[in-house]
Amino acid sequence: MTWPLALLLAVAAALVALAAGTPSDTPVALVGTAAPADRAADQAVVRSARTAARKKESLPPTELLGGDGPAEPMKNQAKIVVSDWGLRFIAGQQNSRITLTMVGANRIRYEDRGTQRWKSLHRSCKEKPAAKGIAAVCRIPRKFRDQESMFLEIWPRLGDDRLDARQMPARFRVWMLADAGRDVARFGPGDDFFNAAQDDDKGWMGAGDDWARGGKGDNVLRGGPGDDKLIGQEFSDVLRGGPGNDVLRGAAADDVLVAGSGYDIVDCGPSGGDQAVAESTDKIRKCESVRLTDVAEPEPDPEPTTPVDPSPATDPDPTDPTELPATRH
Repeated sequence: MTWPLALLLAVAAALVALAAGTPSDTPVALVGTAAPADRAADQAVVRSARTAARKKESLPPTELLGGDGPAEPMKNQAKIVVSDWGLRFIAGQQNSRITLTMVGANRIRYEDRGTQRWKSLHRSCKEKPAAKGIAAVCRIPRKFRDQESMFLEIWPRLGDDRLDARQMPARFRVWMLADAGRDVARFGPGDDFFNAAQDDDKGWMGAGDDWARGGKGDNVLRGGPGDDKLIGQEFSDVLRGGPGNDVLRGAAADDVLVAGSGYDIVDCGPSGGDQAVAESTDKIRKCESVRLTDVAEPEPDPEPTTPVDPSPATDPDPTDPTELPATRH
């Protein structure tokens, strides 16, 4: 049985008072019991801690599994819904050109120059005029306004898609799940995520503790300031960390892993002709070629010098009078 702190203090105060021969002003509860209010308070604290832990561990989907039946037809269309984690933008089978910006403190503007029309919008969003493509401004749902962070999920699906989220503040975690197509994504200062999925993709992660994962293609993933995790897959990837304590992990094929400043883990993976550029303080594993940027290259040995022979290189030609030695008469 666990006794509340208030009960233990009350018992201690009563014992001290009895030993001193004076009555105590604090009423003493029976030993082994606790007031219902105290038990309820303790249970509430435990429930609150567990809820906070679950919320902390809860993340949006990290890949498009396609196991929920056929994909929703959305050719040249897009929609915005509210998920358990924030706002979710979903586009169809076109080359999306998505830009995210803030409008004031509690509104987000979505633009997609590569999509023709909205299929549907959550009631917190309103369609806006766009010079090209579509646009909408969404009010941040009330349940997310007081949270330290909120997710902005981006599901562009099929096509050669582009995302620019560099202007979003750090409280927004941009969470992009790419699909088939050659995609390019640029992120801001939040703790963001990029799943390249298929084909040859590029991801520039901004400041923040980011996580980027390659897919079935030759991917380029670049970290920024912060403790990033860049994970390659089965093709030839280029992983570039930035300032911070990063994890760079390759896989099969010939990868290039370039660590930045900080204490990094550089793991080239099980096979391939991998190259690593790192510092001597980094942990380097399974890399076929390693160049340390903080260790000077050894100077090459000087070329041996050949002493000059003062004698002629060849014997004089007897037929040439200028080559004959002078004679004394």
